[in-house]
Amino acid sequence: MNPITRREFLERASALAALPAQGAITAKTAIKPAAAANFTFKADFTAANLSRKPAASTIFAQERGTRTNENPAIIEGKDGVIVAAWSNKGVHHDNDMSNVIMASHSADGGKTWTEPVEAVPTSTINPTFIRAANGDVVLLFNLNRSTAQDDASIAFRRSSDNGQTWSETRQVDIGAPVAIIVQSGLVLGGGEWLISFQYDASGQTGQFDRTICDFVAAVAISADEGKTWRRYGHIEVPNLLHSPNVLNWAVEPAVYHIGKNGVGMILRTRNGRLYHSESADRGRTWSKAWPMIFSNDDSKPAAFTLANGHVVMIWNDSETIEFARRFPLMASLSSTAGKTWASTRTIEDDPVSIDYPALYEIGGSIKLVYAYDHQQIRYVDLKEDDLKAQWTCINQGELWSAADGLLQFAGGPTFERDLDYLKWSKACSFLPARPPAFSLAADIRIDQQIPSTGAAGVFFAYQDEGNWVGWIWNGKGRAGAQQESHWGSLNQPAYTRNISRTFFEACPQQTGRWFRLSVMARPGRISWQLHDRDARTKVAASENQLDFQGNFIALGAREVGVSFSNVTLRGIS
Repeated sequence: MNPITRREFLERASALAALPAQGAITAKTAIKPAAAANFTFKADFTAANLSRKPAASTIFAQERGTRTNENPAIIEGKDGVIVAAWSNKGVHHDNDMSNVIMASHSADGGKTWTEPVEAVPTSTINPTFIRAANGDVVLLFNLNRSTAQDDASIAFRRSSDNGQTWSETRQVDIGAPVAIIVQSGLVLGGGEWLISFQYDASGQTGQFDRTICDFVAAVAISADEGKTWRRYGHIEVPNLLHSPNVLNWAVEPAVYHIGKNGVGMILRTRNGRLYHSESADRGRTWSKAWPMIFSNDDSKPAAFTLANGHVVMIWNDSETIEFARRFPLMASLSSTAGKTWASTRTIEDDPVSIDYPALYEIGGSIKLVYAYDHQQIRYVDLKEDDLKAQWTCINQGELWSAADGLLQFAGGPTFERDLDYLKWSKACSFLPARPPAFSLAADIRIDQQIPSTGAAGVFFAYQDEGNWVGWIWNGKGRAGAQQESHWGSLNQPAYTRNISRTFFEACPQQTGRWFRLSVMARPGRISWQLHDRDARTKVAASENQLDFQGNFIALGAREVGVSFSNVTLRGIS
């Protein structure tokens, strides 16, 4: 590979800098908006249509100290046995020479797990899997022999006894330096193996320099079960955060089957959104990547195609690029091969790092693993029907209930969060495609006196926990629009967005009465009116110049009981 010159680097960086900035990545460019005249969403508040985070069990846990447990993977072995693996890391994290990959298995459907064994010797991280045609478990991983991760390469081992013993290590030659794998692969028609990864395409030589690396996504395919490989694809996504590099950051690509010959790819980025690419020819050629409707906080997504062709994706509902803020973790379901996502469920919402999910379908059940607070490897068992509810709770899900067209939050003390805009309990509906101009109507009843720090809210432009515009009625007798827009990293203030604005009017609170909220939203402008539903009198109203980018809606409360009913969203011309 020819080395890149400084001039070439600057020319490529300038070209990427000319691409649209983060503010341009909106619902308009991320998705094709629904036709305004045809779009109607009516909330269906029943117990079956309200989901909460599922119960999780622990495969392995370690008390906080000098080592962490991260990057889990999961696969079906022989005879229905489930095999899991993860990275056990030292104090230098990815670049610690004492890193080792551990493995465990369950013969009872995930109820109990064996004591972990060392699957691969030290200086290895990022376990991923492929299931061979004969049921053998193939464990792929990164070899990393330096403290700079500048020689990361891919290798694999094979087990015929469900991960109890492993073959010798075999290298994967993809013809490129610094290749990093974190996602499990696919077995294509005809038995070919496909793996996905990112590699440095900068062509730099000498000592590895992260500031000029060019991380692009690609796949490698083997027709002889790993003896030889051929690389395909060069999927780019510019790094709008400009850290640690200013070229591409298209990393940790999750791949999944689309029909007989198609492959989908979902990418981790530093642009605030997940990105998506597709191949129609079994991974040989790939489309240009485009932004999805879902947020991304520079953390790994996961995706898997179920036996019926539906796709499940796991992702973090945030755009803030900090390890400690990788929460909540969500699961979305698509019946259109990833083109649209009809429903989403909260998997975990504790305020700790919840990341590196992986999943696999075994016997009609979705087996999901993820890392919890860098110390635990957690396991969740789901059915597809568990993901189909119209609404999902984020924070204090046990205090929400729905029945007979009424959604209620029971109220209670606030929960710990270090940022005020995160101190909301919400019921969220992740609409498949809301139009850019719309009206929203909702009935709202304050069931308790709102404390001075409490509030009720209708989030008519919800994107994620740190990015939303909502109508808020607070305990200080004021109501109106509030905007929260937070993206990026504290380490890059020049390329980071932190906006908190309120547009409040006097609106004394009244408990026990139903009010009708009407919102009209067009790009750059919103207006709202609040009426006493029974007296049919106007209580308050306002119009504001305000941008909004959230693709979804949510209803929420903090420290107060509140009820919602008759929620309808319609597209307008």
